[in-house]
Amino acid sequence: MKTLLLVEDEFHIQDIYRLAFVKTGRYTVETASDGQEALVKLRAHVYDLILLDIMLPKVTGIDVLRAMRAPTSPTRNTPIILITNLGQEDIIKEAFKIGADGYLIKAQFTPQDVVTEVDAFFEQMEQVKQTAQSQQNDIPNQQTTGMQPDTTPGTTSPTAQTTAKTTAQPTQEQTTVASAPTDNNRTS
Repeated sequence: MKTLLLVEDEFHIQDIYRLAFVKTGRYTVETASDGQEALVKLRAHVYDLILLDIMLPKVTGIDVLRAMRAPTSPTRNTPIILITNLGQEDIIKEAFKIGADGYLIKAQFTPQDVVTEVDAFFEQMEQVKQTAQSQQNDIPNQQTTGMQPDTTPGTTSPTAQTTAKTTAQPTQEQTTVASAPTDNNRTS
């Protein structure tokens, strides 16, 4: 069972999302109603995913994201999907630069759609993990058969390719959780 932290200041929306996830039987959900409460919970517990609103009282979602992505933070590798009513490109780009993994605009997704998007996100993460493990398992075979990774300048080893795949932003084809906007897919 996956454990989520839902950071949402509107209690009605918070409850609707929480119930949608809990009803699946695949998730436990803790909630925080403001950024300060989220930071306290993040110090006390490890989560599989954070669903983070941007506009929060006390400490903004962007500031929570910054704290979570700090080099010494135990949450620096925890996936974070922004759930927001904001479609402002500059804020979303800033969030991706800080380290957000995706975003959903609340008005465009029902609570069940959000669950479906999170399910797809976890499936994608599992596929990336399996690919990385498979490539890791192939490295000893290369060494025993005399094959060596290509170290020519401008090329990457299988391990470097795995790292690139796990840190790259997902594309629209890989997952329906929206990734960083570009000039070609501006939100309105």
